[in-house]
Amino acid sequence: MAPGHATDADAGGALDGQADDADAMSAHDGVTEPVEAPGDCLTGLVTAMEIASTPRADTNLELLALKLSKGRVVADQTVYDRLVRDVGAIRAQRPDLATISYFPSSDGKTIPLTVDVDTAERMKSGTYAPWKCLNTLLGAVMPFEYIRIGNADDEFVFVKLRGLYAMDILAPEYGRLPGVISADKSSSGGDGPTICVTPGADTWHYVMDAASGDCPAGCIDHAYSHFTTDAVGAVMPLEEWTSTGGGAAPAWVAQYASRTTCR
Repeated sequence: MAPGHATDADAGGALDGQADDADAMSAHDGVTEPVEAPGDCLTGLVTAMEIASTPRADTNLELLALKLSKGRVVADQTVYDRLVRDVGAIRAQRPDLATISYFPSSDGKTIPLTVDVDTAERMKSGTYAPWKCLNTLLGAVMPFEYIRIGNADDEFVFVKLRGLYAMDILAPEYGRLPGVISADKSSSGGDGPTICVTPGADTWHYVMDAASGDCPAGCIDHAYSHFTTDAVGAVMPLEEWTSTGGGAAPAWVAQYASRTTCR
């Protein structure tokens, strides 16, 4: 299900709807739950400086940088800076491709949770302490959206964060909280025009895919434009190929514009 719109909140607003006591333990219905002190969670996974760096000015290219920053919670600044430089130079050289942006598989800020109804009620009332550390550290944007279908025993909760993060790393952290049945990253459906990037030591390959034709169902047609950039930012235009032109796709399309590379 798609999360609804939420209003942005600053770092102070991230505490809205959370338990405000500083006790190390929280009791509910006779069950004692451990509460981490703010800042103790995610130790070794991400630093406060990295969290403070997101979101960046170009959130679309930050999502692309996040895809290329394997194993990191926040996009690598060096990768982001290179993307901004290179994509800007390609767009300046080819204004007809300037409207093509990266089509991400996730928005980088939403984590859909499935929780039991009792846990959902405590989350809504602000008495669910176990997620206070994560929400505070990551800049939760309140209020979250809650959806319960009929009289189901569980409820959907859509966590919304201020910055852009690798949800394959963060979602399991929320999934380990008591009362949480499952946690996943939000997923975008369909397909669309996108930017495909293959980094190298100095040379990076870029393919701008002007996809079209029933893209909600996956895009029928593709028009690929291949470029390389070097360490100092020089752009070299290379091949172009369209799926509507007939003939088999050349090898460079499979090498630099596969779905895995592009999404």
